[in-house]
This record gives sequence, structure tokens and C-alpha cells, in this order.
Amino acid sequence: VGPLDAASQQVLTFADRVLRELHALAGRVTIAELIRLALAQTGYLAVLQALQPDGVRRRRNVEKLLNIAEESGLIALSEFTIYMDDLSDRDLREGEALLDASDAVQIMSIHKSKGLEFPVVVLADVGGSSRSRSLGIIAYDRDLGLSCKFPDEDGNDIKPYLYRKAERLQTLREEAESRSLLYVAATRAQDRLIVSGGATIKDGSLRASHWLGWLLDALQITEQAESQSLVWSVPNVDDCSVRVTTYQYDLGLRDQLIGGREAPEPLSAEGQPQMPPLLQSIPQRPDALLMHMAASQLENLLGSVRDSARDDLYKTNLMSESADIAHAPIREVVRTQTPRITRRMIGLIVHEALRYWRMPDNTPDIDAVLRSYAWQQGVTDSRLINVAVQDARQLLDRFMRSELYHWIAAAKAEQHPVYHELPFIYQLNGRLIHGMVDLVFQRTDGSWCVVDYKTSYVKGAPQPEAFSRHAAHHYHLQMGAYAQALSEQFAGQAPEVYVHYVRYVHSVHIHEDAWRSALNNLESLVQAALN
Repeated sequence: VGPLDAASQQVLTFADRVLRELHALAGRVTIAELIRLALAQTGYLAVLQALQPDGVRRRRNVEKLLNIAEESGLIALSEFTIYMDDLSDRDLREGEALLDASDAVQIMSIHKSKGLEFPVVVLADVGGSSRSRSLGIIAYDRDLGLSCKFPDEDGNDIKPYLYRKAERLQTLREEAESRSLLYVAATRAQDRLIVSGGATIKDGSLRASHWLGWLLDALQITEQAESQSLVWSVPNVDDCSVRVTTYQYDLGLRDQLIGGREAPEPLSAEGQPQMPPLLQSIPQRPDALLMHMAASQLENLLGSVRDSARDDLYKTNLMSESADIAHAPIREVVRTQTPRITRRMIGLIVHEALRYWRMPDNTPDIDAVLRSYAWQQGVTDSRLINVAVQDARQLLDRFMRSELYHWIAAAKAEQHPVYHELPFIYQLNGRLIHGMVDLVFQRTDGSWCVVDYKTSYVKGAPQPEAFSRHAAHHYHLQMGAYAQALSEQFAGQAPEVYVHYVRYVHSVHIHEDAWRSALNNLESLVQAALN
């Protein structure tokens, strides 16, 4: 395989990042939650929805898979795979999600028709001979094991007994599968089943192969003349009959179809040739790169315009994330300085604990949990791990004394809805925004709150004005997208919006007019970032 071009490398990098994130959660959350996260990370449903002409059907098929995963409630991928195999083996697998197509003829494979029924079903050309798959030189049977055939001096195959038995077993299995497929196809009909196929009539005896032959034998239909239509009673079934009609094959039909004497003249058309629609050039928009954005990109978008001191950095990050350009990791071969614990590392450790609500009062092994989070941040020295755990515990203890913690604890105590890591997809001004909200909960007074945890460094902290200024320069747009998306789920009621700075145990309330103003300026922010 040759070297990848830039576009392929970007796709590969994005796939690697998403798969690593999903792999870290596999076995810890249900399959349904894992699928939801994959859809949120990739925007896959939106991509399917945009496909023509069957995007809606493709999206519904994925939604059906998600429903099956939810009904199973399974966590292990291996168990879910077995569960899906069992559904298939028992012929309980549901067919594709179909659009409303009443008063129409639908052409589909038998496998896709499973679980569906139609008033009239036609099985066409079922009289041909079945083709058995060759085993090849070496054959494997799950009961017999390995066997092989080999040529003699004249080039003829010599098949030992074990090989012939494996061939026979495969033939029987294929016939059983074919009969099962015939049963599935025939039972799709609600009122009428029409079967057609080639047959031979010799001395008044009707003969056919494969499915048509099996049906004729089962119905005991053996005698019929050419160009004749007869009604036969179904054996051992009262008040049930089948009509069998035979037609003589038109020998000249084949020549007409492939261009014989009666073939029409070549078609001619007047006027200018037109480019087929699918081959026409695709119109491009200068801002197409930002038509599909992760919520985290909104921080870079706002920062590239409002943070004059670091606008170039935010713009670079915005373009890199939009184009899925991964930063090349630079690893130290020889450690040149003593490793240390940064406040950002501590903030990320606490952020993980808050994401999964691992608090000292509800997690007996909180130190072990924090140690595992420290490992995720690359801290491997036992002394530094102990320092990280101690600092993280102090921040969590301080958080438990905050007003935000008491709101969440009260909501949980009164069994109000509290959602951690809530995925969302939202369309704003034609742009698709997807992401994960850290925390959504309903307070005891009935109001809804949206909270996002941040580990950022804030210049001028701990002054309250510094936090408000930092949130305005970086998070109003992102939090506005969260609030606007969720308000549609709350019957138009706008939630209260908070940014919680983990490293400082400080929460900033973003008022509705502030985040709505940022959303209203989305298009101007996009144009400013691209210019």
C-alpha cells in the first residue's frame, strides 16, 4: 500500500481519535450509550439524512439498531454480537426500515424483506438450477475438520472419503438454507403469491428445478399440457387451491431482446447535450468547512475574534479541528527535566471525577479512582501520583462546599433529573453542531441548569470580573448552543447556564441575553474567523 494523500490521512486521523475514545468507554457503558456517543462524535445520522435518494431509510436503519441495543441492555460487545446472531438465526431480525410506499411495486432481496408482509408477492425465475459452491482444494468442516483433494496423473481430481463427505454435508446445508429462504420469501405474501420459472413438459409430465420443482412436488402437480391453465387442489388442505398456467417459450424473444432483426433503430436526440446531475460540479461555499462543527470548536471560533491576545492560536486550532489535522506528537526519548504536576493536569483529573460524579462522599475508593485518572494524564511516578491525588481531593472537597454542588445534591436527593455527559445534535442557521454537555439537571424549584466544566487558566483570578471576562471571550457561544438546543426540549423554557472553572472552584452565570447575543452573531463570527 502506497503512502496516503493528505485527505486520506485526515480521515484516518479522525477515525483513530474517535475509535480510541470509544474504546476507552467500551465495557463501561451499555452498547446503546456507546452507539449514541459514536453518532454524536461523528454526526453520522446527519450524514445519512443528507444522502439521496435513500438517506431517510439509512438513518432509520441506524435508529433501529440503536433501539435493538437499548432493548438488549447489554454492555459487552461480544454478548451483543451473540444476541444479534441469535436474532438472525431465529429469523427474528427485523427488515430494513421502509418508507411509506403504498400502491407501489417494491423490488427487494429476500433478506431485506424479512419481517415485512405485502398483499401480493411475486417470486420470479425460481426454476433455475441451484449452484453449489466449490470447496476448493482444501475443505474445512466444523465437524469433520480439514480434508483435501488432489489431481492424478491425468489431471482428474481424486477425492478421498472425508472430502466427499464434506462436500455432501455442504450440499445438504446449502439445500436446507435454500429451503428456509423459500419459506421466508413465500410467507411474505398476505393474499396472493405468484411464482414463475422455467419448466419442461415431456409426455404430459411437468418438471422443474430448484424452488419451482420443490413447489410442484409438494403440491403433487405432475401432469399439465403446454399453454394450459388448470386449478389444482392443495393436498391435505381443505378449500385451498392453486392455479398453474404454462406458456410456450417464444424462440424469437431472445433475438429481439439482444438486438435481432426487429431491433429498433438507434435513438437520436436534438439539442445541446446535458451533463448528468450527478456529474455536475458541486457548488462550493467559502464557509463550508464550518458547516458541521463540534461544540468545542465554538470556543475557538469565539476566541479567534474576541481574544485579541491569542486570536491567531484560536484560529489555528479552529482550522485544524475543522479539517481534522492532528498535531504530530513529540515524545521525549531522554527525559531532560524532572517531571512535575501542573495545575492543568490536576484540573483534568478533577474534571474526570465530576464527569462521572465520583465524589469523596459517594465513592469509597476515591483515591484509587483519582490515581487511575492521573495515569490517564501520563503521571506514572508514584510520588507524583500521590501529590496529584492529594491536590485533586482538595479541589473536590472545595467543590462539595460550593453552591453548585448543593444544587446537584438536592436534585439527586429529591430524584429530579440529573444527566451527566448528555450528547446532542443541533442545527443552527443551517450549521450542524454536535457535542457533549457535561451536566444538565433540574433544580428543586423546577428550573433547568446547564453546566460545563472548564480547566482553563484565567488571567486575573480569583477576581470575579476576571472569570466573567474570560467566559465572555471564550464560552458564550458554546454555552448558548447548549442552552438553545436544550430549550427546545424544555417547551421553550431557557435553562440557566453556568461555566464552572474546576481549577478555581468558581462558577460563572451566563445570562440569557448574553448567550443569545452570541448566537445571533454566529454568521458574522464565522466570516470574521475565515477572513
